[in-house]
Amino acid sequence: GAWLDGLLEYLDAARAIVKRELQTRLPEAALSPIEATYMGWIDLRAYGLTGDELTEATHAEGVALTNGTFFDSELGEGFLRINFACPHSQTLKALELLERAIKKHER
Repeated sequence: GAWLDGLLEYLDAARAIVKRELQTRLPEAALSPIEATYMGWIDLRAYGLTGDELTEATHAEGVALTNGTFFDSELGEGFLRINFACPHSQTLKALELLERAIKKHER
């Protein structure tokens, strides 16, 4: 009941944060329509980094997003998956660190 409604409302706000922050911080990134409740699929191919480079760059900045090649070695190249089922402050920090990682390494 109320607990689930509150959770779904919180996750809707988290989705909005991810969309807004990506548009602001990494405008070339494309967020796929979100089908799961708390996972986002981010297309970062416009920044010219491989999946391994994305993983290395994000880990170096202190954020661990899932490399898209984990799901498909070809179709996942250049994608990262983000889990935003956490405090909004953590989601914001993860997107800040993602931006920093991409801007340091983009081609």
